[in-house]
Amino acid sequence: MLSLSKEFKKEIKDILIIFLCWSAFNILCYQVSFVPSESMRPTLLVSDIVVVNKWIWGVRVPTEISLPFFRKTIPGTSIPCYIKLPFPHMRLPKFASMKKGEVVIFYTPTEKGAIGQRQPFVKRYIAGPGDKVKITKGRIWVNGKREAKFNSLGRKMCYFVTTKERVYRFFERAPYNIVPEDIKVVEGGYILFITAETAAKLQKLSIVTSIKEKRDQKIFCEMAGIVIPKKGMKIVINAKTCKQYGYIIRDHEGHSDVLIKGGKLFINGKKVIEYTFRFDYIFVIGDNFFHSWDSRFWGVVPMHHVMGKGSFILLGAKDGIKGGEEWWRGVWIIPLLRGFFTWKRSFRRVK
Repeated sequence: MLSLSKEFKKEIKDILIIFLCWSAFNILCYQVSFVPSESMRPTLLVSDIVVVNKWIWGVRVPTEISLPFFRKTIPGTSIPCYIKLPFPHMRLPKFASMKKGEVVIFYTPTEKGAIGQRQPFVKRYIAGPGDKVKITKGRIWVNGKREAKFNSLGRKMCYFVTTKERVYRFFERAPYNIVPEDIKVVEGGYILFITAETAAKLQKLSIVTSIKEKRDQKIFCEMAGIVIPKKGMKIVINAKTCKQYGYIIRDHEGHSDVLIKGGKLFINGKKVIEYTFRFDYIFVIGDNFFHSWDSRFWGVVPMHHVMGKGSFILLGAKDGIKGGEEWWRGVWIIPLLRGFFTWKRSFRRVK
C-alpha cells in the first residue's frame, strides 16, 4: 500500500512538472492559435492552425492563469476556468520591433473580461504608436505617405463588371475562382471584390463588355486621419478628441469610472482637461479588405492585448472548412484525423 502511494505521488509529480514546463513554453515561447474567420484570405483560411511567436515582440506578462484547453468557464458550468493575477499590463523586453505588414495575433478588444480568455484575432499590422492613419478610396496612408506595400498584398478591390449575358457561376470557375461572397448581382451587372490581377484577366474575355474600379465611400469605410495613441502622448479633451479617443480611455486605459458626456471627460467623477495615455496601441486590418472586421470598425488594439507574431502555418485547413477555434480548441488532432487539413498549405511561413 505504501509502495503504491509512493508510485502515485511520483506520477502526480511528473505530471505537474510536464504541465508546468508546457505552460512556461506556451507563455514565454510559442503557442498555437486557430484562425476564426475569413478576414485574412487568401493569406490564412478559416481554421488554419498558426504558430505564434510570443518572445519576438516581448512576452506579454499574463494577468491571469487558466486551465488548459478552456476559455472563460469550465464547460457545463458557470465556474471561471482562470484566476486573476496581481500583475500590471506590461511586456518583457523585446528582441525586435514590430514591422509594418507583419501578421499579428491578439486578444479581441471588443469582448469583456480577462484579456487572456478572449477570442484571439488575426490581422495585419498597419500602423503603430504615434503613426497617423488615413483611408481614402480604399488606399491606406500612414504618416502622409501611401503605403504601397499594404496595397500590393494581393488585397481585393471593388469592380463593377458588365457582361453580354448572365454569367454569375462563370466567375466561380477556374482560373478565376472567385468565392460567392465576393460576387454581388446588381442592376446592370455585377460587383466583384477581386485583385487587380484577376481584373486584368477578366478584361481580356470577350464575354466581359466593361470592368471598372468602383470607389465608394461606404464600401471602403473611409477614415479621416487619426494619430495612434502611444504611451505618454497627451491630448486636450474636447468634443473631437472625445469622439476619436473616448472609447480608448474608457475601455483600455484601466480606469474604473469613466464618463464621456457632451464632449467632456470625467474620470472618477473629476473633469479632465488634458489626458496622458498609459499604453501603446496599434492599428490592424485584414487582408480580405471587404470582409474583415478590424480597426476600421472597432478601433485600435492595446499592445497588452497582443499575443505575438504569426510565424508559420502548422496545419493548413482545406478551403471551405468552417468552425475556427470554437470547434476544436485543444483537440485539433480530431479534425486532423478526419482530413480537415491539407499538407499543401501546412508547414509554411506566414507572409
